[in-house]
Amino acid sequence: MTGAGVRREQVRDLLTSSQTVREVRMFGRLSFMVDDRTVVAAGHDGDLRLHANPDAHKDLLDRGGQPANMGKDRPSHGPGVD
Repeated sequence: MTGAGVRREQVRDLLTSSQTVREVRMFGRLSFMVDDRTVVAAGHDGDLRLHANPDAHKDLLDRGGQPANMGKDRPSHGPGVD
């Protein structure tokens, strides 16, 4: 199994306690939905994109996290940025 496959299995294992988990392919990733909301998306290269508490934004960046990029020259907005 590839690194990406292992990562996806890890996400599945972590979400097994949620009864309303769906897996949906979108934006070139396998997204995991809980209660019809995307919580994490696993890429082909093993990277993860996740929704996090906006209050944790700075801490996650300090720990090596990176903001999502919505395409060339289109970075996503951090908390409180319109």
